[in-house]
Formats: sequence, C-alpha cells, structure tokens
Amino acid sequence: MATGMTVVFVFLVAMIGVMTLMSQIVTKLFPETEPAGNAVKAGKPARPTKGELAAITTALHQYLGGKK
Repeated sequence: MATGMTVVFVFLVAMIGVMTLMSQIVTKLFPETEPAGNAVKAGKPARPTKGELAAITTALHQYLGGKK
C-alpha cells in the first residue's frame, strides 16, 4: 500500500514539475502582447445613452407585462 501511495505521489510531483516547465517554455516562446489602442480603459464605467435607456425600459415593461 505504501508503495502505491509513493508511486502516485512521485507521479504527481513529476507532473507538476513538467507542467511548470512547459508553462515557462510557452511563456518565453509566445509572450502576451499588449492590447491594441482600442481597448477599454479601466476607469469610470460608460453610461448608457438615452436610446439605450429607452430600449431597456421598453424591454423591462414588455418582460414584466406592464406590472410593477
């Protein structure tokens, strides 16, 4: 029983080591690129336009069946 547990433990440790090594190799070969200039900046959240608010309100009224 101890032999089986030791084999499983060694296998798991080896698997973690190989996966870590693979991750480092892939990161060196394919580095993450910066997002393009059209990416959304983390700042104030965008506010919906009047048209979007009207569409949301209409959808809610239809979904709720005109009831509050």
